[in-house]
Amino acid sequence: MMFCILLRSIAGRTVPLLVRFCQSKACIVLAEPYRYWYASAIMKTKKMTYRERLKEVAEENYGFITTADLAALKVPAVEVRKLANRGKLKHVRRGVYRFPDTRPTDRDGFAAALVEVGESAFLVRDAVLALHGLGLVNPNRIRVATLRRIRHQLPKFVAVEQRDTDDEVEIYEGLRTTTVAKAILDCRGLVMTERLKDALGQAAEQGLVTRKELLAVRKALRETAVA
Repeated sequence: MMFCILLRSIAGRTVPLLVRFCQSKACIVLAEPYRYWYASAIMKTKKMTYRERLKEVAEENYGFITTADLAALKVPAVEVRKLANRGKLKHVRRGVYRFPDTRPTDRDGFAAALVEVGESAFLVRDAVLALHGLGLVNPNRIRVATLRRIRHQLPKFVAVEQRDTDDEVEIYEGLRTTTVAKAILDCRGLVMTERLKDALGQAAEQGLVTRKELLAVRKALRETAVA
């Protein structure tokens, strides 16, 4: 019995194979320690359908697909219309669709509000606190800011405002939002000061604000209470 290593091309890559020669039976038995990689390579070379390609991206964006995604994936617009006609996609507004069978999360409403407003949208004020579960806030409408002028009608659950800058915007769980410190400050006059103090304490415990932010916001809230 004799063993040797041979090289074989699999899915465009050269892969080593362990080969055992059995002289008694005049045959060759291949023992492939890389069979799992081989199977994975074959799966990767399998052509995905338009729906599969779109769904893969949508799963990372709370089920939503936009015309920008179509361009990036090189999916013809006609294919999206076909999926919508078959009930595989739901039309949200012009240029925006959603897969109805996407796994639900407790952040879906926030994602939907951002999509409704548009590309430069970000969560602000009590929407940010609600997103993080701070201060026991439970707003009826999700507040979203944008740098652009909104020309289309928005659903009633979205409250939009215009802003000049998004300097203090970050990404949390795939959602554009102001920093928690900025949100707490912006909620003065909207949420009771005691609630905001509680929200700040909770944010500090969860590591959502820096030490510098904690001190600055705490001072601002103290001054607001005195005024």
